[in-house]
Amino acid sequence: MVGDSRRAITVAECIRAAYESLAEAGYSVPEHHSTPNVRQRSVTEIPTFEYGDDPLRVASTQGVALGSYIADAIITDLNRLGVSDITLNDAKKAKIFIHPNSSDKVRSDIELILRWPEKQAIIPINLKASENRPQSLGSNSMRATLSRVYLGNRRVNDATFSEYFGALGHDYLSLMWDFKAAAAEFYRSPEGIEFVREYQLKKQLPPDAKVSNPLRRKEVGLYFLKTRHYVPEHRFAQLYVDMFNLGYERMGAGHGAAAELFIGKFREVLGIRPYILSLNAITDNQYGVVLRIENSFISDTQMRLSHLLRPGAEIIHQIVPRSSTMPVKIVRDGVEGHGLSLAVWKDASLQYKLKGL
Repeated sequence: MVGDSRRAITVAECIRAAYESLAEAGYSVPEHHSTPNVRQRSVTEIPTFEYGDDPLRVASTQGVALGSYIADAIITDLNRLGVSDITLNDAKKAKIFIHPNSSDKVRSDIELILRWPEKQAIIPINLKASENRPQSLGSNSMRATLSRVYLGNRRVNDATFSEYFGALGHDYLSLMWDFKAAAAEFYRSPEGIEFVREYQLKKQLPPDAKVSNPLRRKEVGLYFLKTRHYVPEHRFAQLYVDMFNLGYERMGAGHGAAAELFIGKFREVLGIRPYILSLNAITDNQYGVVLRIENSFISDTQMRLSHLLRPGAEIIHQIVPRSSTMPVKIVRDGVEGHGLSLAVWKDASLQYKLKGL
């Protein structure tokens, strides 16, 4: 899923563009004229530091491309949306609605609804927007990832986490506490106060404005290194791999029902839901021009990843000394996939990325 304010722009523009294309083609879109055009919103509603000098342009362009793709699929080839039991003629007779998804049961960005007098079809669609580089499969905290995969709930208390992961869990909690303490020290220090002041001036923010993502700032990492004498993300990366492997062994995740549960939870971490369509608007790395729409139902890379991530698969994180990034190998029935990688940030956030398999 696209995130935060950028997600809202992409989703809104996707819906607007799809409605516009469908209406022009003569389809029934009752909510067409009530859909807001986000290009008319004030740019002050979106923090400029997130998207550069033109905060709306890339997110808006990606949304338009996604909406146009969806509309074209409805008009010409519903199989691209994973729909095989509705004809193009049936779609032309339907009232068509596209709503942001508010359901916690189905994790998608929008729902495409085709409604007839006697029935309706609901198609959940996940929207992504990324640059032409290894595709991010989403970010999460180390603790939430491990808790979701091995404890069944991404939110567990310290005692539960430490009990399951033992000394490794305790080391993680201690390091996380010390990292947050170091960050607080930095922002109270003269150099931290000066950093915030320069940040506010550069971004043209008021004096009481907060730094975005304060724990991820390079300056916080440098302060930690200066005062603690090691790089926190290197230690977090090693801890994550060790806890991941310990959990795999404790769970018995290579066999039987435990293997099915493990793969299901790890798929959730990667945002892979085999029955939910994901559309990714891939842009170039410099100008934000949409190069293509990647469809998870017909993407060779996505299909290969989904094929490998089945019960019995082993996930091997290949730790690199003095590094917080690493290749991740997936092995199942003697077949290996090498296109997955993992980055660990200084605040113990994780980001899996996919290049190819």
